[in-house]
Amino acid sequence: MPFVRVKKISGKEYAYLVENKWLPWGSRQKVLGYLGKVFRPERAAEGVPQLAKDLDYPQSILALVGWELRNHGFEENGTQLVHPSHHHTIDLQQAACTDHRGKPLAIAMNEGFFCAVTLRQLLEFKQSDSREATMKTLASTILEAGLKISPETFAELYEKVSENRIVVPKD
Repeated sequence: MPFVRVKKISGKEYAYLVENKWLPWGSRQKVLGYLGKVFRPERAAEGVPQLAKDLDYPQSILALVGWELRNHGFEENGTQLVHPSHHHTIDLQQAACTDHRGKPLAIAMNEGFFCAVTLRQLLEFKQSDSREATMKTLASTILEAGLKISPETFAELYEKVSENRIVVPKD
């Protein structure tokens, strides 16, 4: 499963999507894509979000992402979230996360990294053929995107994924 790796180059951090490949002589990482320069905003607020019952899974994800970004200093500006001091922009409708120059950005939040790729992974999440695999993959996807949610909110999200009834068969 792909994951985010941070490289420090000339004192600046850059995020890459990588996956491990096992070869006869050991493990090697394959870079799948560049995610952007890493931005580490301070957490401005604490708390745990509550999901509205009438939201479907994608709407719930967008609500949770918006809540977490606002907790890290982002402010709503129309359909976008913008960090006022750095002018970084998150467009949830377009699944875009860019810096003030329009270049890709990866936001370090909690234990993960929020970027265009992790947002798409959240929005396009499909359940597996087993309950346990679905729960494990959903939890990993949420953590890797930098979202911090309660066990109750996780259970609600799992139920919303299950309601979609879309199953991805095992390879």
